[in-house]
Amino acid sequence: MCQVVLGAGAMRFAGLKTITVKHLALASQSLSIVIALIAYIRETFRHRISPKQAVMLVEFDKVKHDYGAPE
Repeated sequence: MCQVVLGAGAMRFAGLKTITVKHLALASQSLSIVIALIAYIRETFRHRISPKQAVMLVEFDKVKHDYGAPE
């Protein structure tokens, strides 16, 4: 997201002339939704998998961390 918006990749790939505050706000809100969905999906899996499989939940935490979400 950083490369696309702040690195002006959106200007090249989407044909934008400028990147406005509206674009930055939309990008931020989109990331917030993705982070919330990751947390929701993780909890859904946690309730449905065996304790032996729960080790895989760490992968959701890693993805959430990669998105820059607070722990």
